[in-house]
Amino acid sequence: MKGKSLLALLLVAWCISASAATQLKIVTARGVVSFVADDDWTVHSMQTKLPVAAVVFQLPNAADQGTPHSTNLILKLYDNSTAAREGFEAPVQQRGGTPASVKAWEGWRVWRQTARQGDSVYTILDAKRDHVADVAASVRLAWPHLPANTKRYDADMEARFRAFLRSIDGQVGPHTPVSGEMIRRPAQ
Repeated sequence: MKGKSLLALLLVAWCISASAATQLKIVTARGVVSFVADDDWTVHSMQTKLPVAAVVFQLPNAADQGTPHSTNLILKLYDNSTAAREGFEAPVQQRGGTPASVKAWEGWRVWRQTARQGDSVYTILDAKRDHVADVAASVRLAWPHLPANTKRYDADMEARFRAFLRSIDGQVGPHTPVSGEMIRRPAQ
């Protein structure tokens, strides 16, 4: 593939697993990055062209119905251009009154913080990892602490975040489509 306009393709294939999920792939300049999203996640936006590719999901939560709040997950992929690298290497912005805690987890650096948005407190998890195929990746999961949240909602979000990070896989080399894979090219 030559030219930046052809650097990224969105590839969709159904995963075979106990839960309904979709494996998505973004083709980069020299490889491919795949990740798994649950089928009930709403895609709010998707930009598959580099230098920064991004997908924004809203995760379902019955407790946020009729409120201005929502649970959102954002994945960004950064190529090696100067502007993209500056975005990846920028510090995670402090959102609340307390600085984020930072820990290493399975090759990722993970920041945890809480911040108020409107009348609700949100937990915000940011993760960054360099060298995912030929790009760097960042993930943000933010969810509101709503009175109607299930008792397990926080634990469920923590587990979803870890599962999503584990699902991100990068391979360098040409993409070879697999049987059943549907290819969607980004709009020009």
